[in-house]
This record gives sequence, structure tokens and C-alpha cells, in this order.
Amino acid sequence: MSTSSCESETSTQLSEINTSFTRDKSNNLQSKVLPSVQELNHSLLQLQSIPKNYVFSNFQEYTRTMKDLLRENFFMPIRDPIKKLSFNARNQQDEIQKYLNDKCLEVFKEYSVLKIKFNQFKGLQLDLNIKRKVLPDRSNQIKPNQLLVFLGKQNSEMFLGKAKFYLNDKTELKKQKFYCDQHDDNEEDYENEEVEQNSLTNLQEEKISFVMDLNQNLLEFIRNLNQIEKNYLLFQPNQFWYSTEIALKSIEFFQMQFDSIAFPSQTLKNQTQQDSSQFPEYDFLNDSNRDEYINLIQQVIALKKSVLDQSQHQTLKHALQNSSTIIQGPPGTGKTYLGCQIIDALLKTYQSKSNRPILLISKKNKSLDSMLLKLERFTNSILRIGRRISLEEIEKYSVYKKSGPNKEIQQSKVSWYKIKDQLKQLKKLKNDKIQNKNFCYLTNQIKQQLQNFQLDLDKRIQQSESSFAFKMCNFMSKFQIIGMTVSGYQMHFQAIEQLRPEIVIVEEASEILEPDFITILSPWVKHLIQIGDHQQLRPVVKCQKIQEEYNLRLSYFERLIQGQHTVCKLQNQRRMRTQFANFTRLFYSESYLDDKSVKKYAQINYIHDKTSMQMIQHHFPEQSGGSQSKINYFEALYATEIVLYILKQRIFQQKDIVILCMYKAQQQLIYRLINSEILFCKVQVFTVDQYQGEENEIVILSCVRSNSQNEIGFLEFENRINVAFSRARQGFICLGNFLMYEKKSEMWKKINKLAQEQNSFYDQTKFGFNQFQNLFKRLSEKYSEIGNIKCQNCEQNFHLGVC
Repeated sequence: MSTSSCESETSTQLSEINTSFTRDKSNNLQSKVLPSVQELNHSLLQLQSIPKNYVFSNFQEYTRTMKDLLRENFFMPIRDPIKKLSFNARNQQDEIQKYLNDKCLEVFKEYSVLKIKFNQFKGLQLDLNIKRKVLPDRSNQIKPNQLLVFLGKQNSEMFLGKAKFYLNDKTELKKQKFYCDQHDDNEEDYENEEVEQNSLTNLQEEKISFVMDLNQNLLEFIRNLNQIEKNYLLFQPNQFWYSTEIALKSIEFFQMQFDSIAFPSQTLKNQTQQDSSQFPEYDFLNDSNRDEYINLIQQVIALKKSVLDQSQHQTLKHALQNSSTIIQGPPGTGKTYLGCQIIDALLKTYQSKSNRPILLISKKNKSLDSMLLKLERFTNSILRIGRRISLEEIEKYSVYKKSGPNKEIQQSKVSWYKIKDQLKQLKKLKNDKIQNKNFCYLTNQIKQQLQNFQLDLDKRIQQSESSFAFKMCNFMSKFQIIGMTVSGYQMHFQAIEQLRPEIVIVEEASEILEPDFITILSPWVKHLIQIGDHQQLRPVVKCQKIQEEYNLRLSYFERLIQGQHTVCKLQNQRRMRTQFANFTRLFYSESYLDDKSVKKYAQINYIHDKTSMQMIQHHFPEQSGGSQSKINYFEALYATEIVLYILKQRIFQQKDIVILCMYKAQQQLIYRLINSEILFCKVQVFTVDQYQGEENEIVILSCVRSNSQNEIGFLEFENRINVAFSRARQGFICLGNFLMYEKKSEMWKKINKLAQEQNSFYDQTKFGFNQFQNLFKRLSEKYSEIGNIKCQNCEQNFHLGVC
């Protein structure tokens, strides 16, 4: 570490944690958004709670409140774990092991620095090799643009940076001329649980590049470049930083550009009628063409009557004639189909008068691509923004396939080669008494050079983003429909601000937290259509304190519904048997109707000769799958065996079966079991959250929870139960300790009562049903045999994978 003379020479500099630079307005945006060391230690914001009545005094109060809560939702949960980690690193290093699997942080037990380098496009870069446990589907691998933190073992100083893809020396120079973030979507559900790193995982080496944030005092870090592994811990937050970063950046830009918001009465004052009930005021409309256009709308509405049921047709009529529409689509009622019909109607009307594209936004890639695929029948003028495309058929609409623009960065005007040479010199020096003077001088020189370089890099990035936004705007204007995720919208907000689309349709709107929705409410939006269902999945708020004390919990979609906004609710379901729909009616009442088409299904006698459904009650206990996640080994075995039994009947194929789990760790466990039993397995295994919006012929649901404390966790959330019970079309088998669940949930009481009334409830501790009786008995014996086997390392029962 630094000698006393070095420390006295630079004591003032070492006390600085984050150096402030003078920047222009755009560069200042970047410095505000990126986190600082102070922010990891304590909040820099004066948080204001969202009013219970959602009435804000003005635009500034609304945007500031939402933005600050979004930021604190990331930082608040990790501050205490960081403080405890810092304390133990200084005083009780043997207890650091406790924080390797903290639900908020992951400390990398083993890492090494492969190479330290510097280039004009990324700055100071460390190539790292990290040994950690990775799930079979690699869903927990280190994500590009994730926040990484070095923590000093002696002085608790922290140094921040972001992970980038690892590039070897030969390919790096070719690729780094493009300043393009590789991870451009806030990918699918980072669920509110963590899977234990000691189970269901394999120890793997991950090679990443760590790009240092130069907007901090790096003097101490530079002096330790030759001893990083010895002097620093390395950790990452378990919550993904980049999705928060791009949301904050877009809101900052929004605040700089505008002083008003779309639909101000409903957004700021929670008054709905004034904004929503008026006809959309498109720019092309005037007194001379308004009546003609309204007549055109009426004609298209009439034509659509033949392809829609009554509730769908009424909803389409409302959506085309009102500037703001909320569409609630319960399971199987065709909300995606209706959304496509609305877009087709707008193509025939709005697109005949205006050359502006229609924006289609969704929370997840899968639902976005599914809707774009259905829109092919109406138009091929589609552009798909984002790289994580879930359907191969949509690839042809990607920006890359359409030869769209790239984001490029200019070469540096700062003598960055000088910094490279200085870093090479630093490697040869030792911080001892003989070379102390040269060492201190050189490290101070490098620190100053890095600050100058960062100023230049910020400016080049800002110029690159402005140029890219202009090119992207021109490119997007060529298409009728532009599809993107919420994260894609936020990333390309500067380009969209120049494009100024008047019509925005948001799929899965009920899953988007209101702060993430702010920039969608840009003043140029004249027509907003939200599609979703708040009684299925809602937004995930990671920080419980922010949720409970500051009222950050709802989507814009749901809070408008709570404010008595007009809701267009679809009624006719075409997905599932009537017996399954009876459970869904517990959530929606008798207004949830069965279409006559669902009566076509033949009974699956080997499941149940009247209902094709079984709820199988058991008492076998759960096991820990992590700090919050759970597994139930018995249910995992049972679900696997049921799949094998169904396939032997040769009526349904593998692709017709899906296994759903209430917990991520259970999904990983069953994924391994099912793939060990079936070669080239096409039976899919998902969590309930991941499968929202999907359906299949046969669904097997593993509820997981079973314990003497009567703790039911996720099973207490009615929206998750609703999703889980509404995915199956023809056959449904549910595994769980339902008698325990009803002790904590009134909804489970209703579910159990209905299952008993339909003769679909089977307590396997008392009797079985058909072939499942023998199966249950055989598995019970197998379960008992392995029940006392413990892992020698972690002492956990039923342990699978490398510990």
C-alpha cells in the first residue's frame, strides 16, 4: 500500500471520493446518472413519497419524485450489506463468506486480473477471470453493463466500473471502434428471488472486461494496480444496474427537453375524463378534414365487427375514438389478437393520412415478438429495435438485417498513448522507499491524465449519441410499425424524441412500473392505448421499504384503474376447459365467459374422466434453494414421472407439455431431472412469472411450499395464482400442500373448495387416483430412501449439482 510520505503528499486528494468536473448540459447528464461511491454509502436524495391520491402539484414534482424513487429502489437494499461487508473485510475477514450468497450482493470469492490495458474507446480496462457458480441455463451469468465494485480490504475504499464482454487481443481492435452497448434489453424477468449458489450450479470461469468509471479519485487504486487481488474484494449487486441506468438517463433527458407531459389531467391530477374521452388530436387533423377522417374510422369499426366478439368490438371502438384507452384482458380473452386488430385499423386510417410510424412497446421480448409475428398478415413494414429477439421469424425485421445505422465514436484527441506508457512504467516500479518519489509522481500523473481523458471521452460519447439519434430517427421514419421493449425505448429515446410518433400502443402495460412509463408519456403522444391485466402479473419492486413507505408499487395502468379511469374489459375466453375457467372466475367473477369453442376438447381420462384435472395434495417438505428461493424434491420427482407417464400414452407430444414452478430454484431442479430422463427433451420448464401470456395443452404446476411453519411465500399473491391456474388448455395437474396454503390464504380456501366440488382434489396421503396412486406410492418410498442423505459439504438434503 502507499507509504506515509505518499499519503501526506496527497491527503487532500485521497479524501475526495468523487471528483466533480465542469461539463456541458449533456455531459452533466451522464455524471448524474452514473452512481458514485457516496451513493453506495448513503442516500444523496431527499425522497418524497408518491401521494396516495396520485395528485402532484406540477410536472417537475412528478418526474423528480418518480426518478428519485426509481434510483433508490436500486441502491437502498444494498447499502447495509455493503457496510457489513466493509466492516468484516477490515476486522473479521473469516466472516466474509457469509456475504458470498447475500440476497442483495454477490462477492466473487476467486478472481484474477489477466491484463490491465488502456484504449481510446473505453479507457482503463481490466480483463478478469472470475470463478463462480453458474446455473445450467446460465441465467445468472454476469451481464454486460452490470455494476461491479472493488472494495479495499484495509481501508474500505470503493472503486466502481461496469462489466463488458471479454474480447481477446486480436478481435478487440476490430470491435471497439463501435461504441455500442451489447446488452440492449432489460431482459425478461429478474424475479424477486435469488437461487442459492451452493445448489443446482456448476463452478465455472467467466472472463469479462471491467471498464473503470474514471469519474472518481483513482489515485489509491492506481497505486495498487499490481496488487489488486491481494488488496481488494470484488462484488456485484444482484439487481441489474443497467436497466435502472438507461431508465434514469431517459428521464434526465426528458426533464431537460420538456416541461409538460402527455395527458396531464390523468397523469398529474388523477382526473381521467378530460384527457381520455376526447378524440385524438393528430397533427394532420383540421376543421376541413376532421369529419372525413371520423367517417373513415366508423367504416373500419363496422368492418371489424365480423372478426371480433362483442366485448372486443366495443373495446376497439373505444380505442379508435379516444385519446387514452385502457384494455384489461383476462386470461384467454384475446387481448393480443385485439391489439393486432386495432393496429390494422390504424394502418387503414391513420397511416393513410400520416407518415409517422406507430410505436408498439412491450415489457418482454417474447410478448413483443409474438405480437409482431401476428402483425405480419397486415403489413411487412415492421422494424424491430433490440438484439435479444426471441423468435427466429422476427430476425428479418431487426435493425441489423434492415442495415440500420451503427453507433460510432470518434478517435480521442487526448494523448491516450501516453497513459498506456505510464501504466507500463507503473508495472515495473515497486512502492518502496528507494522508488517512492518516482512512484508517487507517476501515479499522480496517471490520475490527472485519466481525468483529462474522461472529459474528452464524455464529449465524444455525447457527440456519438447525438449523431446516432439523428441517423436512427431518419431510419425509423421509413417504417409503419416500430416494435421495442421498454428498455429499447429508453435506450433510443433521443432518436424517438426527434421522430415524435403520435400513436403509442403498450402491451403488458400492467407490468411496467410507473417511473419506467414516464418517458412514454412524452408531450408529442396524442393517442395512447395500454393493454394488460393487473390481476395477473404486476411490476416487481425490489425494495420493500420503498414500496411500503414511499408508495412505489403500481403500474401507470393500474393506478389509473384505481382512479376510476374507464376500463375496457374483455370477457370471452377461448383458451381452456370450463372446469379450468371456473377457477379463473374466482378472480374475475361471472363476467368471465366461456366461448363455445372450448367445449370441443375431449376428456383426458388418464388424468380425470370428467374434468381432465387433478390437484394432488401431499405433505412432503420443501428444501432451501437459496436465501429466498425454495425447492421441493418430491414434487420435482413427481412432475418428471407424470411427464413420462403422459408421453407413454402417445396422445400428446413433448411440445404439448409444460411444467410451471412457483420458484426459480425448483425450475432449475426440474430442468435437470427432466433432461436427464428424456433425450433431446422438448418439454419446457418455466417459472410462473416467465410463462405469463403463454399457454399449452397440458400444464403441470409445482407449488413447492410445504413446511411446519405454514409459510407459503409467493403462493400468497393472488395474481401469481391467477396466472398459474390459467395456462392450461386441455389438462392440468397441480402439486402442493394445499391444506397448508388455505391456512394463510382465503383464495386457496376457495380453490380447494371448488376442486373438491369438481371431484378434482386428491389427498394422496389417504388415497390415489388411477395410475397416479401407484406412482405416488413408488415415489414416496424413493423419497424416504434418500431423505437422510446429506451433502458432505453443505449438509443439505437432496443436493444436486456441484457444491
